[in-house]
Amino acid sequence: MSDLPSTEALDPATTDIDRLDDVGLSRLLVEAQRSAVDAAAVAAPEIAQATTLVVEAIEDGRRVVLVGAGTSGRLAVLDAAELPPTFGVDPESFQARIAGGDAALRRAVEGAEDDSEAGARAVADVNIGDVVIGISASGGAPFVRGAIAAARSRGARTVAIVNAPGAPLAQDAELAIVAATGPEPIQGSTRMRAGTAQKLVLNAISTGAMMR
Repeated sequence: MSDLPSTEALDPATTDIDRLDDVGLSRLLVEAQRSAVDAAAVAAPEIAQATTLVVEAIEDGRRVVLVGAGTSGRLAVLDAAELPPTFGVDPESFQARIAGGDAALRRAVEGAEDDSEAGARAVADVNIGDVVIGISASGGAPFVRGAIAAARSRGARTVAIVNAPGAPLAQDAELAIVAATGPEPIQGSTRMRAGTAQKLVLNAISTGAMMR
């Protein structure tokens, strides 16, 4: 039995993906995203709980901090950046921290996701009542785990968004949202199914909270 998280496993349905014609390839890559929607929908009860935590924090004048590495970090930054122009919310209320800093938004920073101490430093300013949401497809990114552990020790409410059942990050956080997307069309490329599910979950939490 493989020790790989489910998000990193080989999808037998796409083993011949490189032999398809252009139309077949395009159709498969689009169709492969359907499972991401289904996975996010299954997690609706936990998404609702996270939305409530966010509402309580904002109403109490606290902050919501999203933390991620790689694709997950970029999606976190995107979600936080879109809220002020869409809903008129104070940019200080919703923030995002990505492994490797702003430079990682445009180019991967080698080893950034493996630095748990940097993750802890990224949330050194959070306090009791703040909500910290960590996003990681496999749920094993040390940067994100370090951030969640540090945030919890500082009294913040913590939420994990993961795509692999049994992920370590899900155990680290107070609340776990598991959108189990399984293997990717291209092995290990979690910017696809997992990334799509993460964006759906983040959008649902932030939009739902703003509506409330």
